[in-house]
Amino acid sequence: MSDFYTLWTDAGLQQIGASIAQDKKFTMPTAVVGDGGGNPVIPTKGMTCLTNLVWEGSISSITQSRTDENTFVYEFAVPSDAGPFTVREVGLKDETGTLCIVGNFPDTQKPVVANGSLRDMIIRIPVHIENADSVSLNVDPLVVASNGDVDRKIAVHNEHGEAHLDIWDDISDKTAQATEDKRGTAAIATQDEVDAGESAVKVVVPAKLKAWWESVRTWGNIKNKPIAFPPATHNHPELLPVGIPLPWPTNTPPDGWVIMQGQKFNTQLHPNLALAYPSGILPDMRGQMVKGKAFDREILSKEDGAVKSHTHDGSVASTDVGTKYTAYAGNHSHSQKGGDSGSYWGPNVQARGAQNVTMSNIHAAGNHRHTIAVGSHVHNLSINDTGNEENTVKNIAFNWIVRLA
Repeated sequence: MSDFYTLWTDAGLQQIGASIAQDKKFTMPTAVVGDGGGNPVIPTKGMTCLTNLVWEGSISSITQSRTDENTFVYEFAVPSDAGPFTVREVGLKDETGTLCIVGNFPDTQKPVVANGSLRDMIIRIPVHIENADSVSLNVDPLVVASNGDVDRKIAVHNEHGEAHLDIWDDISDKTAQATEDKRGTAAIATQDEVDAGESAVKVVVPAKLKAWWESVRTWGNIKNKPIAFPPATHNHPELLPVGIPLPWPTNTPPDGWVIMQGQKFNTQLHPNLALAYPSGILPDMRGQMVKGKAFDREILSKEDGAVKSHTHDGSVASTDVGTKYTAYAGNHSHSQKGGDSGSYWGPNVQARGAQNVTMSNIHAAGNHRHTIAVGSHVHNLSINDTGNEENTVKNIAFNWIVRLA
């Protein structure tokens, strides 16, 4: 059995059986559509309603199959303003509202104008009726027509010499080759034509455009690429070569990229990245800046922070300390003793062997001071530390990322 099919419900078979037995008309003028409650539907004969009804309306036409006279195709249109929903189940009801036919349906979106699309959805339900001659499909003659009726009307119309002249010009205009300035038709480009990018009139469909993009978005898929790193000018100058570190403003890199933290990578899975980093280890770029290589440095070598050798000027202002003096004091006098046969000087001297010893005072020295020479001398100078732990410039923190390829 096909994945998608319709069948008669038990209630429907009872209704059509009763119509045959009572020689009454049998008609199914109402169509119903459901979304299956969000899940695929497997129709069963015991169903009396759809899993989840989302629309109900009238049948617009019934056509007899050209290959099986017992099969009739019921057609109806879900209007453009109905939705949005996903069609997963369909059915037909008779005049009493009994669900007679039920079927499942491929998941099909029914959008509305708010979704960016506005269109009617045409649905056709094939219904097989055994002994169709005994069933009267009594419906509006404007709705149902046999294939013979349709063929006869078409033949009569075509026999008229000017049957299509009123629309021929319009059709011819719309089926002409479309251009940038004129509406018309255009062929869909093949994948080779999309890859070549030379046609100016053929249409590129999304699947082929995606296939082209996948073929050029990675370094490994670029045609005629150089085998050495860094690459020379090639056919896709807009693509950055794999290995270039780029600043990224979040802690989560985009798909196909990694933050450079000194980690290992698989050189077999990412051969293009291995051209830039043959060791299979990415540089740890956390807290690092990129600097142009000097002629005497190794590529990818790390340089620790340092301050260029320099000097500081410093001086201590000179000071004239002048002449220094001792305190102004020291007033005192000295006494002397003397006699006829000799004299002895001193405050506690006794005369010996002398007579008529007399005592007299020496002239007082008075208060006085002494000068002190300070002489040549120096002062020590100390300069305090200042600044951060390392040299830096004004900056904003980003993560360095690199593409895996």
